Amino acid sequence: MKKLNELVGTKVLIRTLSFYQVGQVESIDQGFIFLSSASWIPDTGRFSDCLSKGTFSEVEPVGECIVNLSALCDVFPWKHELPTEQK
Repeated sequence: MKKLNELVGTKVLIRTLSFYQVGQVESIDQGFIFLSSASWIPDTGRFSDCLSKGTFSEVEPVGECIVNLSALCDVFPWKHELPTEQK
């Protein structure tokens, strides 16, 4: 299991208090995690399928994203291509 500061340069799926974000971790600083190639995920579909197959029911690509660390519920490694198309 990686420590939070070891996630820089990796792809992650983040569950926040409300929805999900997926993207490449660029940096973690002053209570925020900065993502590039990011997408907001309003619906993952079946969560196990999402993690194992890299699929989502809905995707909203947003480019860059900054997530407040206090809003994190959990962070999962993302071993798939990052989505680039709206779905």
